[in-house]
Amino acid sequence: CPSAPLSPGIEQLPASTHFPMPPRVAAPSHLSDTVSATHLFSVLSGKSVSLVDAWLFPQKWIRIHRALPDLDEDRCRIFAYTLRIGDSPCPAPADLPASVQALQSSPSGNRIVRVLTAGTGAKQHTCLELWEKGLPVLRLDATSSHGDAICASTFGGFSWSNCEGRVVYVAVRPSFDKAIPSPQAKAFCEDWGENLPGSDRLALFVADFDAMEIVELRGVAEGITPGQPAFWGEDIVYTGWQNGVRKLGAYFCSQRPSALYLAAPSRADKAHVCLTPHLKIARTPRPSPNRVGPNNHRGGKATLAFLGSQHGFDTHADCLELFVLEPGTTSRTRCIVPVVETPRQDGFAGIYLDSALPRQCWSSNRIFFNTFVGARETAWQVSVDEPVVTRIEIPRGAEALASMRALAASSEAVLLAWSSPCMPGRAALRSFEDDMEEQLPPFDACAVATGVPRRPMASGTIQWRMIGVTPDGGGACFDAVLIEPMQTPKPGIIMVLHGGPHNISTTAYDYQVIFLARSLECALLLVNYRGSLGFGRQALRSLPGNIGEQDVQDCMAALRTALETGSFDADRVAVLGGSHGGFLTAHLIAQHPNMFKAAALRNPVINLTAMPTSTDIPDWPFVQGLGLGSYNFAFPRVPTGEEIATLWKRSPCAHADRITTPSLIALGMKDRNVSPSQGMEFFHVLKSRGIPTRLLCYEREGHAVDGPACNADFWVNVALWFEAHLPPFRPPAPSDGERAVSLGI
Repeated sequence: CPSAPLSPGIEQLPASTHFPMPPRVAAPSHLSDTVSATHLFSVLSGKSVSLVDAWLFPQKWIRIHRALPDLDEDRCRIFAYTLRIGDSPCPAPADLPASVQALQSSPSGNRIVRVLTAGTGAKQHTCLELWEKGLPVLRLDATSSHGDAICASTFGGFSWSNCEGRVVYVAVRPSFDKAIPSPQAKAFCEDWGENLPGSDRLALFVADFDAMEIVELRGVAEGITPGQPAFWGEDIVYTGWQNGVRKLGAYFCSQRPSALYLAAPSRADKAHVCLTPHLKIARTPRPSPNRVGPNNHRGGKATLAFLGSQHGFDTHADCLELFVLEPGTTSRTRCIVPVVETPRQDGFAGIYLDSALPRQCWSSNRIFFNTFVGARETAWQVSVDEPVVTRIEIPRGAEALASMRALAASSEAVLLAWSSPCMPGRAALRSFEDDMEEQLPPFDACAVATGVPRRPMASGTIQWRMIGVTPDGGGACFDAVLIEPMQTPKPGIIMVLHGGPHNISTTAYDYQVIFLARSLECALLLVNYRGSLGFGRQALRSLPGNIGEQDVQDCMAALRTALETGSFDADRVAVLGGSHGGFLTAHLIAQHPNMFKAAALRNPVINLTAMPTSTDIPDWPFVQGLGLGSYNFAFPRVPTGEEIATLWKRSPCAHADRITTPSLIALGMKDRNVSPSQGMEFFHVLKSRGIPTRLLCYEREGHAVDGPACNADFWVNVALWFEAHLPPFRPPAPSDGERAVSLGI
């Protein structure tokens, strides 16, 4: 029978994209239909406290941006809070209109610039709007200069000058393609792949509010894609990505070669200087602050902090190094946080991802950064003078294993945010002078869909813990997060597997995971198999060349450990994963067909042999399937016959004839990382063998399927699929006091 109609605010997919599903078994009353499931999902997503940006100003003024999914408008809404420590309750935020592409506060907080789309129809244009004292005072038309501004994402950046009279940012240069002979053809323009539209013609622009003009920063070298600009004194420092012989997908991949460059806007004829010629990767420049404000202009440069890697790496994420660069010379580059091979006694395991450095990361001679210690996101500091890395203690009142990060720092204080599966998110300001900690008022829940009012967080509904896992046959231990419904005496288990594979599932609040735990009478097991971030470089690099074996064994070891350490129903086990997590899900239901009663896969990798010629990241199947050093970035090639045989053996489709598990497959039809043909192939294989399966095709979505409406639709369908195919919940008999232990997994 076809799926039930979706509730208001959730995108209804065309009928042709929803393949019929088998009749469902009767669902329990707590999750009776799509409408009730969507209602619960909307309530939980409205509780999310995703703090995406923050600024600290003198006298304890704070500006914070909170992102929330709007299921009706199918967009991420940004709420801007401006508050002072001591405010209670939390003051009402400003809702940024959909026309605002970006908003950036000046260092003093006296000015704000907004990038927005003004006008409608033929009169629609991009402009920069300068605000002072809560009012717009100047608007510059950018239409003749560039297209969309890129203020976030991989290449994005926005920076104020010391005098707060200029800003530098990234935007898409207008297209001036020459006509080609055939009117039916379109000239191919190579970009940087998934989620990076316009990246084939990025440029840097400087808006001068005193001169009331926008000019392109000329002089970027041929073969370099600029991004992440920042004023450094009167000059501009930026990251330049090397195009190479082919632009490989960059959005999920931090290993693309890059360097820092210095440009002098006042000397348009002067060539830009490469500051890091000895490093394979250099990015995310963060100059230490000078005194700021229109009346406190100081022209000298300060120390520059940035992330990088001396030798680079093949995997799409790896352990990065933190460098500082003294002004005036390239010979003073120093590494102050090196690569960490295995975790230290205090848990520090190295730095990962570009987002490690907050926009305001400096406090005098200290740098604050964020990284992972196993499943916990943690905040750390390091002194430039004596590079000793020390952990920032978690705020008072927070759970000991909650995830925490530094949002912003100043000479006076650091702003911290934390959350856990039981706490959507809080923030606190910690002063350096007296080590006093002042908590910000709670961020209220919001309504994100029509007909679904906001509701306070229910207490006592779930509990969570971290469990340590020892791999079969030895190797570095890893951890998993176990989230359990409190009112269910013997829940089933849904194993949730992150993608990457070099990624991490943390102890931070995730309303999608909580939705499954609240709706299905099941525990959620978030597994950080070896190869995940946060366990040191040695453990991360143990996985390439061993996918489909080591990671599968680790997942089963985690499941066995969970079953042995709690009272769970081993007959109600399901598995869920996307991308590489979908790859693992397919492997698990093929290699252990009797263990899993239901599965859900989002944009899964199914056939490694088909990946090199159908993805914007062709290095991924080589590196993960064949091992480190197997891909030649200077001279890309297709795999040899012997390599194809190896890739086939590591592919889930090689074992598909053993699968019996009912499987839900969801595909983003604009996915450039993993071709939708991978999931399509898997669907037809299962369908031809009579296995209950259903295929959801999201026509406008890419690899992450993260548009608010489609994301909600996906999770609701996952919950209903698991409800239909997991055995009914059976409360244990009163005399049943024994643990449920699964043997022979």
